[in-house]
Amino acid sequence: SSFKPALLSNGVRTMVPPHVISGTRIVVATEDGSYVERAKD
Repeated sequence: SSFKPALLSNGVRTMVPPHVISGTRIVVATEDGSYVERAKD
């Protein structure tokens, strides 16, 4: 799948899947800042 760039609220840039829209809370890996999943809240 192709990922797209995203800017997180804390200023960190990462790559997320196309289904993630602006305002979605996500989980990122602390080791490298990569996308893990959508937050479950």
